[in-house]
Amino acid sequence: ASPLSPWVKEQSRAVFRELGKLEAEVHRVPLEKVHFHEVGAVDSIIDIVGFFICLEYLAPEKVFTSPLPFSQGIIAAAHGKLPVPAPATLKILQDYPLVHRPVEGELVTPTGAILIKHISDGMLPTGQTFEIQRIGLGAGTKDFKEIPNLLRIWEGEFKHEPLTEELLQIETNIDDMNPEFYPYLQQKLFEIGALDVSFYQSIMKKGRPGILVTILAEASQLPSIRALLYRETTTLGFRYFPVSREKLPRRSETVDSPWGKLKVKVVAFEGKERYLPEYEECRRIAEETGEPLQKVYRKVQLFLNHEWHE
Repeated sequence: ASPLSPWVKEQSRAVFRELGKLEAEVHRVPLEKVHFHEVGAVDSIIDIVGFFICLEYLAPEKVFTSPLPFSQGIIAAAHGKLPVPAPATLKILQDYPLVHRPVEGELVTPTGAILIKHISDGMLPTGQTFEIQRIGLGAGTKDFKEIPNLLRIWEGEFKHEPLTEELLQIETNIDDMNPEFYPYLQQKLFEIGALDVSFYQSIMKKGRPGILVTILAEASQLPSIRALLYRETTTLGFRYFPVSREKLPRRSETVDSPWGKLKVKVVAFEGKERYLPEYEECRRIAEETGEPLQKVYRKVQLFLNHEWHE
C-alpha cells in the first residue's frame, strides 16, 4: 500500500523471493517454512527497498560491478554459528568473481551479494575510455585493520572513441621450414600473449618462395617471443619496430536468442553500437542444428540487427 513505484516494489519482492529460495535450499526446508530472521528485519527491508529507490532515481543504462571480497572467520547468525562467507552468500556468488582478503569477519552479506548479482551487467569493460562524473561513498560502521570498510559508486559515461596503443611489430622471413609447422607456431605465439599473428607469401633472395611471419605484441612480450621464434622456427634473426595501433572500443556480451544464451561482440563508433556474431558461437549452432555455417551466420546477424538496432 506504499506510494513506492511499481518497479521498486517488483524488484524488492523479487530479491526477497530469491533470498527465500536460497535460504530454503541451504537449510533444506520448504520455502513456506523459511523464517528470514535478520534478513527480514527492518534494516534489511530498508537496505533492499532503498537500494532500488536509489537505482530508479539514478536511472543508469547499465550497472557494472567489481569482484567481491571474501574473507574468513566465524559469525553468529539466527541459525547458530556460521563460517565466513556464510552458506547463503556462497550459494549466491557461485558464478561471480571473488577476490580473497585476509580479514577476520564478514565482508559480504547475503543481502549485499544478491543485490549485486541482481543488477550487475558484469565487470567494467576493459579497453574503453570511461569518464567519471560523480562519486558516491559509504562507510560501514565496523572497522577492519586490513582494509577500509567502504562502498563506492562511480557514475559516468563511456567515451566511444577509437583507442590508440603503442605496440611492437616483429617480423621474420623464412624459406626453409616445413609449412605444416606454421599453425603450431601461430597457436604458441597466441598462448604467450601475441595480439596478432599473420603469415604472408613472399619471394626472398635468389628467387626462393618464403613466408613473412608478422607478429603484433606488447613490448613486454618481446623476450618470450624471441625465445619462441629461435626455438620453434628455422629463423636466424628477426626485426622489430614500434607501431601505433588504433582500434574501436569493443566488449563481449551474452544475450538471449532463439539459440539460447549467445556471446556476441559489441563495437562502438560515433556514439552507436554494432552487435557482431562470434564465429565460435555460430560454429557451435551450425554443428548442433546441421545447418550450413554461412546460413547460421546470416540468421544470427539478422537477429542481432532486428533485436538491438531497430
